[in-house]
Amino acid sequence: MERYRISVLLISLASVIVIIAGLKAAQDIVVQFLLALFFAVMFLPVFKFFVNRKLPKWLSLVIVLFINLIFVYILAFTIITSVNDMRQNLPEYQEKLQIYITKLTSTLKIFGITVPSNMSFDFLNPDLIFQFVSNSLLSFGNILANAMFIIILAVFILLESDDACPEAEANIKG
Repeated sequence: MERYRISVLLISLASVIVIIAGLKAAQDIVVQFLLALFFAVMFLPVFKFFVNRKLPKWLSLVIVLFINLIFVYILAFTIITSVNDMRQNLPEYQEKLQIYITKLTSTLKIFGITVPSNMSFDFLNPDLIFQFVSNSLLSFGNILANAMFIIILAVFILLESDDACPEAEANIKG
């Protein structure tokens, strides 16, 4: 009996490892699918609202996609505005940070803690900050580049939600 439990445990552990490795290998498509699922779940109540008001499914879907487009536009506008503000205020932020570092080192000296003079604060370099921000925006841009695939998946999920819900309810009830 003990031997059986150990083999079940080892097989379960191996299965979990294989599933995690598979998800890691397929992370590009999994991320897109999860984004589509997120958008579909987020807009499913709105879609159902319009369908329940006797609007045709295609019109309900167009309205939901338009709302989704507005949502993505507002998100992109917010990100672009924030990056532009950061770019304009970066020298001021860098000066303030340098003042804080100077105050911190003087406070540490008061308490008898010496900060090495050769300590590098290269991470405050504006070029590195812009490189980080641009890499982040590129990854966001890659997601938006795959937006058509994500939208198609979300549309499919929304359209199939009517068929999937009764089947799921029937399976749950027995």
